[in-house]
Amino acid sequence: MLLERLVLWLHPCVYYDYDDSLFAFPRYAKELPKILPRFCRVVVGNDYIAEYTRKFNANITLIPTCPDQIEKRNAASTKKRLVIGWVGNPANLGYLRTLKRPIERLSERHDIELLVISAGPYQLQWFDLEGLPIRRRQWAMHRELEDLQEMDIGVMPVDEDEVGWGKCGFKALQYMAVGVPTIASPVGVNAAIVKHGECGFLASNEREWEQYLEELVVNANLRSNFGEAGRRKVAQSFDQDAQVSCWIALIRGLPLGDGSYYE
Repeated sequence: MLLERLVLWLHPCVYYDYDDSLFAFPRYAKELPKILPRFCRVVVGNDYIAEYTRKFNANITLIPTCPDQIEKRNAASTKKRLVIGWVGNPANLGYLRTLKRPIERLSERHDIELLVISAGPYQLQWFDLEGLPIRRRQWAMHRELEDLQEMDIGVMPVDEDEVGWGKCGFKALQYMAVGVPTIASPVGVNAAIVKHGECGFLASNEREWEQYLEELVVNANLRSNFGEAGRRKVAQSFDQDAQVSCWIALIRGLPLGDGSYYE
């Protein structure tokens, strides 16, 4: 954490913001306990990260990571094949193996494909789920909104472990912000962001992934209703303008309210 040490050396009061379980990785696990106490304030993305941080620094503020665009999804097109989409860091491609058998079985009954969008060209090129209908696409900022709107269903499988608990649900929020119905693993804040049966589904195992994916695949009205409910939730609770206001208030030393983002 050389950069953090350099910034602390240059300025007496530094605010530090992180929204992943960095402490789950050996190279950070040794450094964080030494450096966290030196920050004037630490901003975290969820309560799990806050719990760890509080051991070393009591000056904590929770501000969730919010999507930067809230748009209605494009009107349904005449395309025949339904798109199940995932977007994310290439380091997280392995989570998609949870969906291999559910999508394999569904593809025998329905015309579907898995759209995988990631920023790692090498990892993306070699990523495969052994014969499943996968379309790979290199992530690009200029077409991020268009890519998200192409999805009929957004998925966020996550493992139940220290890394998963530290996830701040940004992928689910991205889908919901553009009106895409979402299915996620009930890990960490996902269970609070994706209200089961209201704006999406929470799937704990392969059977549930297959069941909930199929419910959305065959029911366009349900996809539309979930999508609109998700978009409203993001607009009400995870708007980026509100997040910016929180940062401004924080820097100015103003009260931030109760921070109940995940209610």
